[in-house]
Amino acid sequence: MRYLLPFLFLFLVNQANAQAQSKIPIIFDTDIGPDYDDIGAITMLHAFSDSGRVNILATVASCAYPRVAPVLSVMNTYFGRPDIPIGVPKGKAVTDADVQHWSDTLVARYPHTIRSNNEAPDAVQVYRRVLAAQPDGSVTIVTVGFLTNLANLLQTKGDQYSKLNGRELVARKVKQLVSMAGKFPTGDEYNVYKDAVASKVVFGEWPTPVLLSGFEIGEKIKSGIPLIQNGGIRHSPAQDVFRISIPLDKNDKDGRMSWDQTAVLVAVYGPEPYYNTVSGRLTITDDKGTNGWDATKTGHRYLVQKAPVGEVAGIINHLMMHQPRTATPPPGAGHEFLMTSVRTGDTEVFATDPETGTARNLTRSPFTDERYASWSPDGKQVTFTSNRTPDGAFNVFVMDADGSNVRQITFEKAPAVCYYPVFTGDGKTIVFSLANDAVGKAIAARVPANGGPVREIADARDAHVSPDGQRVVFTLKKGNNFPVFVVNIDGTNLQQLTTPDQPNDLGAVGPVFSPDGKQIAYVNQVGQGAAAALELFVMDSDGKNSRQITRLGQMSTSPAWSPDGRSLSFRLTDNAFWRDATLREKTYLEKRADKRPVYVVPVDGSSAPEVVEPLRYQCGIDGSRANWWKK
Repeated sequence: MRYLLPFLFLFLVNQANAQAQSKIPIIFDTDIGPDYDDIGAITMLHAFSDSGRVNILATVASCAYPRVAPVLSVMNTYFGRPDIPIGVPKGKAVTDADVQHWSDTLVARYPHTIRSNNEAPDAVQVYRRVLAAQPDGSVTIVTVGFLTNLANLLQTKGDQYSKLNGRELVARKVKQLVSMAGKFPTGDEYNVYKDAVASKVVFGEWPTPVLLSGFEIGEKIKSGIPLIQNGGIRHSPAQDVFRISIPLDKNDKDGRMSWDQTAVLVAVYGPEPYYNTVSGRLTITDDKGTNGWDATKTGHRYLVQKAPVGEVAGIINHLMMHQPRTATPPPGAGHEFLMTSVRTGDTEVFATDPETGTARNLTRSPFTDERYASWSPDGKQVTFTSNRTPDGAFNVFVMDADGSNVRQITFEKAPAVCYYPVFTGDGKTIVFSLANDAVGKAIAARVPANGGPVREIADARDAHVSPDGQRVVFTLKKGNNFPVFVVNIDGTNLQQLTTPDQPNDLGAVGPVFSPDGKQIAYVNQVGQGAAAALELFVMDSDGKNSRQITRLGQMSTSPAWSPDGRSLSFRLTDNAFWRDATLREKTYLEKRADKRPVYVVPVDGSSAPEVVEPLRYQCGIDGSRANWWKK
C-alpha cells in the first residue's frame, strides 16, 4: 500500500494534464477475440480518448473470425465513436475466435454499424489511407495481436493514397510501433508464433522505433475483477465480456492476465515510471516463431518491471471501468426478469437482472424441469409449473419470491401439462392452460392461488388473464389457423378477435393483455413455406387497430409486457422445433441452450430489439415468457 498513493497520484495528475497536451494519434491493431484482454485494452484506449490524451485514428483487426469487425464496431459505437475506421485482413489470416463465446453476446446486445466483416475494408487499405493523411512522424501504432497487417503494409506499393511504398510510408508517418509481442529475453509467444512469417518480416524490416511489452509483463498483472464487481457500472460491453469469461477458467479467479493493456498504457504514458527498458533487437530464431534477443543491435526495446505489479494493475483496472459520457441503460433496466435456464443441467427458474448480470436460481430442483414462471401482482410470490410430481405431470406451483415456501396448487395426472400460470390482479386466483393428450383436449382453467378446485373456463390454449381478472384471452385452432379469442372468466361471452388472412402452419400465438388491459400482444405468422416467420403484433383489446411490431424474419414467440406497457420481451429462435414431435422431444431431452435468447422491443417501434443477456443465452428451450418485475 505504501506505493499505491504515489503511483495513483501520478496517474491522476497525468489524466488531469491531458487536455493541456497534444493528443497522440493512434492506430490500434488487435486480434480481439482469441483472448479478451483486447477488450480491456480498447476500453483503456477510449478512456484515454475521452480524457483528451489520444486521438484514435483507426481500429483494425489482425484476425478474421466472422464477428471481429462487428465487435470492434460495438466497442467504438458504445464509446460514442461509431465512425472510427475499421479494417480486417482480406487475404490469408488467423481465424481463431473467442472460446468463451462472448463476441456473440456483444453483437447481439449492443448497437453497431458494421454487421459483418464483408462490410469492412481491407486493413492494409485503412492503414494506407489513414497514414497518408497524417503529419510526418506523428502516428503511434499499437499492435496487440498478430503482425499480419503490418507485414502486408510493408510490402505494399504506391496507390491513390500515397505514391510511397509501404516501408517508405511507415518511415515517414509513424513515430513508433508499440507491440504486445515476444517473451524476453527468449521464448515462444502467441502473437509472434501464430503468424511467424509476418513476425519475421515486421521485426526484421520495420523502419521506426519499436517498444515491446513481452508475455512476462502482462502475465503478472490481473484485471477484471473490480470491473465485474462494480455495481455502479451499467450496460458495459467490457463488463459483460469479463463477467462471462472469468468464471470459465479457474486460473482467472483473481482476474485475467493483462498483456494487451500494458501496451496501451506505455503507448500513451511511455515506460516511465512503470517500467525500465532494455535496448537491442527482437529476432525470430526458427520457422516456428520462437523469438530471441540480439543485444548488439538497436531499434527495439522491451519492458522490464519497475513499479510494483499491484500499482500497474490498479491503474489498468481503473481505466477498464471507464464509462462513456453517453452510456445508456440496457433494455429492461430497473427490472428483474423471470427466465428459464438450462445452465444447471435442468430447466430452472431464475430471477435475472439485466444491469448487473446477476441470476438467482429460485427453483433449485435437480432432475426436474421448472417452466412458465410469473410474478404475483405485489412481486412477493412466483407461480410456475414443474414435473417434480411422482408421475411427472406438469402441475402449477407457487413459491415466495426468494424461492422458499414452495407449494403445489394443482394435482393433475400424467400426461397432463399445465402451462402459462398467471395471477389475477388481486392475487387470489391463478389462470392457466391445461393440455391433456390422453383426452385430446386443451383448456383454460382457474384455481385459487392457495389451492382448491380447478374450474374449466373454455377450450383454449395459451391462456392469459386480464389485470382486472374478468377476461381471458387465448388462442384455439380453427381450421388451419389459430385465431385469438377472449372470454369472460366464467366462460361466457366468447368473442373472436382476429381473423388471420393466411394459414398459420407454425402454430404459435401466445396472446397477453397489457398491464392496463387495453391492448393485447400476440404472435402471428408472416409469409408461407420456407419464408414463413413468426412476428409480434399488438392490437386493442377489442381486436381493432392491429399492428406489426417486429420484422425479424425468425420465430418471435412468448411475448410479455413491461410494467409500464411501453415494451415487450420475447423469445427468438430460427427453428420452429415444436412443429415436429420427434425434433421437439430430442430438443428437450438434449436441453440445448443458445437457441432462444430474450429480446426487448419498444411497442411504438422507436428502436430495434435488443437482447437481454444475464443468462448468456442459456435460456431453456420452452415457451416460457420472460416476465418483468420493477425493482
